Amino acid sequence: MDPDSGTESQKAVSLQWESYKLVQDPAIRRVTQKIYRYDGVHFSVPDSGFPPVGDLRDPRPRRLWSRYTELSLPVPKFKLDEFYVGPIPLKEVTFARLNDNIKEPFLAEMCAKFGEVEEMEILFHPKTRKHLGLARVLFTSTRGAKDTVKHLHNTSVMGNIIHAQLDIKGQQRQKYYDLIVNGSYTPQTVPLGGKALADSIQPQTPTQSQPDTLEIRRRLSSELAVLAAGVQALTSGNITPCSADTGFSDQRID
Repeated sequence: MDPDSGTESQKAVSLQWESYKLVQDPAIRRVTQKIYRYDGVHFSVPDSGFPPVGDLRDPRPRRLWSRYTELSLPVPKFKLDEFYVGPIPLKEVTFARLNDNIKEPFLAEMCAKFGEVEEMEILFHPKTRKHLGLARVLFTSTRGAKDTVKHLHNTSVMGNIIHAQLDIKGQQRQKYYDLIVNGSYTPQTVPLGGKALADSIQPQTPTQSQPDTLEIRRRLSSELAVLAAGVQALTSGNITPCSADTGFSDQRID
């Protein structure tokens, strides 16, 4: 109800009406005041000159409210970039030692038995474009990735015992790739697994060279001890350097 028309009749009907309509507005036409019609028969101004309306209905089209529209909203997918700080879902699987005849359609069909595949990639040599026996498969769920590793790891596919593992952000796959591309290993001899891979790419550390240094120091100290004993024997005059370890060392030379 509009507060501008503060008449007694408007206050009287304001407690009873269920619907109203603005039938006259000074902002639209050149009139003196606003006139409201309540429930089709009551007016905010007596003798307004507008006829009452007996049959009231919603002026909006009924089809607007009876229409039913089915909506298909896409489910958002979180992107795991360098700014992601939460726990990484184990949805990525790395394959190694694949037969070079395995292509993406065959690999997709093999992995589709365990879950929906979102992305797939088979790695090739950047220069020769030879098959590296490595592949990356990203599933839409962690269950599909875990089932794939459970059922395909250490199984024979096209004559090769393939290797499948869960790989966070492809870290292990990148190490396999570097070892094969730089010529250290072939696709079928590349070391797999955490410990074997770490032993193959770990550089020589100071802890590994420490035994060699200790051995050198031990040898030097023993040689110095022998030299000191020889010098002491020479200065005593009782023995000669050549007879220190013989029976003649106990005899005095006249």
